[in-house]
Amino acid sequence: MKRLFLLALSSLCVVFSAATVAADNTRLKIVDIMDPSGFEKPLVAARSVVPADWSSQGGIVWNLQGECQRGFQMNWTAKSPDGKSSITMLPTQAWRANSIGLPIPRDCINGMFESADQFAAAFVSQQQDGRVLEVYRDEKLLAALSPLNYEQPGDPYTKNWTDFISAQVSYTEKGEKMMAVMTMMTMHTHMVSGHSFGSPMQMSYGAAVMLTVYAAPEDEFENRLGEFHLFATNYRPGLEWQTRIAQHNRKMSGIAIEGARDRSEIISKTYSDISDSSMISWRKRNAMTDTGQREASEMIRGVETYGADTSTGQIELPFGYDHAWQMPDETFVVTNDAFFEPADGTRLSPLD
Repeated sequence: MKRLFLLALSSLCVVFSAATVAADNTRLKIVDIMDPSGFEKPLVAARSVVPADWSSQGGIVWNLQGECQRGFQMNWTAKSPDGKSSITMLPTQAWRANSIGLPIPRDCINGMFESADQFAAAFVSQQQDGRVLEVYRDEKLLAALSPLNYEQPGDPYTKNWTDFISAQVSYTEKGEKMMAVMTMMTMHTHMVSGHSFGSPMQMSYGAAVMLTVYAAPEDEFENRLGEFHLFATNYRPGLEWQTRIAQHNRKMSGIAIEGARDRSEIISKTYSDISDSSMISWRKRNAMTDTGQREASEMIRGVETYGADTSTGQIELPFGYDHAWQMPDETFVVTNDAFFEPADGTRLSPLD
């Protein structure tokens, strides 16, 4: 699963390749995405970085009663001071459909989607002028997901398949043209039963998970790519939280309603294994040189890895700056200003 998310982040780089921040100084802060109620005490579910002046809200929400959205759900967003640019991690979006008019639970989308881009098109169409501009699939990622795909002949007939995309989309919000990158993994199941007796019943269900949207006004989008990219590359799970989630899933292993157990395992493992961020943009792979793999990857992705007082002992910051500092308020500053020497800051050094 660690390799799975590495490849997932690689697909995200379709748009985020070698993104840089043009300002002389860039200030970032660490944000904690919390699970306030899943266990006996609040736990850090994940941690990453956003611009220092952004605000965030939400976290992990538990739903023990739902049909399509049972278990833990990510529902978190960070926004720029003007509220126009954002990073949003959305709850699972699940759907069902059948051929005999069975009622669809209220927390399910009444419909059927055969691919991630079909769902992306339907999802963004809810916005004014919403449309998908470009879709990218990473073949290595799809190969990593292939063990989840299977077909069972007979009566009932069952087919399961998965998809993962990074999509660039546009829409209008409050009269302003917006651009966004959406990433998502989708899981699909189609069943046909009774066909050997001449009266088949068809059922379809599925879900979009790890749905993340990076959005900004169209005229600001290019300048925001570096900030979006840094959030993705610095994303790490909370170690205690991921351990507790694994324990929870083992307890739930006897529950298997319409593949809910397998879906929960996939979601939790994928979220919890974001422990390495050495992704390489497919558009820049030909630019690899004879330098060390990490250094070449950093150059292509537009980041530099520094030793820092963080949970992992390091942090990735924008590439191309002469100086980097960690501040007492848990923010980070990268700058080309040789005279920027805060008395209470700690100068960071790039890792070899």
